[in-house]
Amino acid sequence: MRIPTATTMTMLLAASALAGPAIAETTEGGEEFVEISLLWYIGGTKPYFECEVPETELGTTLASCHEHELLNLRTDRVIGTAIDATADVFPTGDDALYGTGTTTFTITDGALAGSTLVVRGTGTIQPTVTGNPVFEWTSRDTAYPASPISHIAGIFPDPDQNMVLEATGLLEGATGTFALFGGLDLVSDPDQGSFNCIYKIDLKIPVRD
Repeated sequence: MRIPTATTMTMLLAASALAGPAIAETTEGGEEFVEISLLWYIGGTKPYFECEVPETELGTTLASCHEHELLNLRTDRVIGTAIDATADVFPTGDDALYGTGTTTFTITDGALAGSTLVVRGTGTIQPTVTGNPVFEWTSRDTAYPASPISHIAGIFPDPDQNMVLEATGLLEGATGTFALFGGLDLVSDPDQGSFNCIYKIDLKIPVRD
């Protein structure tokens, strides 16, 4: 695995000016790292398809997937694509579902262009409980048509767990956590869904001299 050097640290710090706060710190072993915080969004109505994912704790390698443009909320620009995949779905409680979510981000534009990031977490999906909400997202780069919200999805970070499965490019060697907050339409069409998902991702990338 290639670890970012002191030279690439400058590039990471420049990237973080767009991605959020970043600082260089020293760990107990004297190793420096860069911390960055990312705020990304995926949305729109997209068809489901089957795709492969890294093996889950239950041994699953196939998931229900959908692909989106990736929007950087801090710059209001499309910076790549994302494939969101859900596996190992089980009912919990009266109406909720429990599942494992794996999201692969491919960054093609902006300060982190050429990097990829794969994150995984477990969370819940449950029906909305009030009214008939509708959501519409518009940015300078792209607009998504208004869609009803039938379900709310959430994945929350575990501070004691590394939720990064893989990272390349300027993000190579990264560890960290993420939170996902989503409003979904899962009932209008069995072959596709509408998604409004915000990812808050906090990464620590080691630096070598």
